[in-house]
Amino acid sequence: MKGLSIFVDESGDFGEYAQHAPYYIITMVFHDQSNDISQNINILNNALRQIGYGDEQAVHTEPLIRREPPYQYF
Repeated sequence: MKGLSIFVDESGDFGEYAQHAPYYIITMVFHDQSNDISQNINILNNALRQIGYGDEQAVHTEPLIRREPPYQYF
């Protein structure tokens, strides 16, 4: 293995219970750098360009799922 990339993200709130966000979630992605995923990344980037995203724009899934601006039409 050349290297291991680890991506960690969280979503939720430690505060009082809220019906719209009842869970606190931690996501971890482990990527063995010896596995080339550049073709998959290119496919994703091309699909995002086709719907109007720029090359450096992040995809935020919470407003996407809720159909909030600027994701309401995706």
